[in-house]
Formats: sequence, C-alpha cells, structure tokens
Amino acid sequence: MADEPASTAQNQKSKTLPLSITSTCALIVASLGLIGEILEATTGLLKKWPEFQESLESIPPAIRYMLIGLILVLGVAGFIKARGTSSWIALPDRFNLDPGNPRHLKGRANDISNLRDACLNVCFIELTGESGSGKTALVRSGLIPRLNDEQSIHPLYLDSWGQDWEIGPLIALAASIQRTLNDADREKLGLTDPVRPEDAFTILECFRQRIGRIPIVFGTVFVTRLALVGRTFPAFCFGLA
Repeated sequence: MADEPASTAQNQKSKTLPLSITSTCALIVASLGLIGEILEATTGLLKKWPEFQESLESIPPAIRYMLIGLILVLGVAGFIKARGTSSWIALPDRFNLDPGNPRHLKGRANDISNLRDACLNVCFIELTGESGSGKTALVRSGLIPRLNDEQSIHPLYLDSWGQDWEIGPLIALAASIQRTLNDADREKLGLTDPVRPEDAFTILECFRQRIGRIPIVFGTVFVTRLALVGRTFPAFCFGLA
C-alpha cells in the first residue's frame, strides 16, 4: 500500500513526458516551415533582381539620381524625427489631485452628508484614518463647500499654526475668522480692525446671535484641542487625526 503513491507519480510522469516531446517536435517543425518560407521568398526576390536592375537602367540617369537623393533625404528626415520624438502629456495639471478642489472629489456624497449631520448634532468630532486615505480632501473639498452653500454653519479651517504651540493655534483661528468674514458680517459683529488672537473667542461667542451661523473649527485634533482648551462657547470642533 505504501508503494502506490510512488507508482502513481511515476505513471503521471511517464504520461506527461511524451506530451512535452510532442510539443517540442511540433514547435521545431513549425520553425523549420517558417524558415523555409523566408528562404523561398528571398530566392524569389533574387530571381527578380535582374528584371528590377534592367528597369532601373532604363530610367534616365538624372531622374534616377533625383529619386535616390529624395529617398536618402526622406530617410534622414525620418531618422531625425524618430530620435527627436518623445512622449509628453498635453495637460499634466489634470493628473495632479488637489485636496482643496471639489471637482477632484468623487463618490463621497454619503460621507459628506453624514459629516454634515454630525456637525449639527455633536460638539466634537474626530475623523480618523490612515495617512493618504482622503480625510483632508473629504473635509476641504466636500464638507466645507457644502457648509458654505447652506449658510447655516460658518467653517473655520486651521491649516497651519507655525512653531508656537501656545499662541500659534489662536493666531491661526483669528486669521481664519478674518479671512472668512465678509463686509456685512464684520459690520454685524462690530469689527473695524483686524481680528486679534485674544478677541477670537469673544467674536465666536456672538456669531450665532449676530450673523445667524454656528462657527465650526476644522483642524488636526492636536491643534483644535490647543485652540479650544479651557474655553466654552457655542462652537463645533472637527478633528483631523
């Protein structure tokens, strides 16, 4: 009983060996046939060469040399063009994905709607995911434009804060408020001068009452917590981890 697997393997090997030999022989025969056809075609051209030579000699020398020169010129021109041709992209900008361009964000309508609803019902949201998974693009290109269109929430995006971890987030928050307010909003808030970091929270506290929109802060979880630590005001916070 123990010898049966070995005998089975030997039988399988003996069955597959003739098949491989047959395939090799068929390949050799096909190759020989192709070589024979090439030799036959070459022999036919050689037999016709005297006729072709007589035809060339019947052409006047001036026309013959002109044709030869034209063929040489066309050959050199084709060679130069072939060497100088290189592939290039007509519109390379179309291959650059911008996380801040809404046209580059596709298939995230449900995610945008879910985040928009969460912003209206939750005071702090943390959006987590692996690096490059599209968190920033989802917020900048999807959620923020949606909120701007609805005019019920005033998004404030903190993209950078410098190297000062204490006052940097507040400076970024004040700059975002200054950048996103129009003249009518500034008049309603009573702002005549640029927004200062120490006045940022005072301004946010009266946002809803004076301009009718809820402020929401967007940024990394770390920066958002630094900017809002120890503060209580009616604003929503969004974290990008």
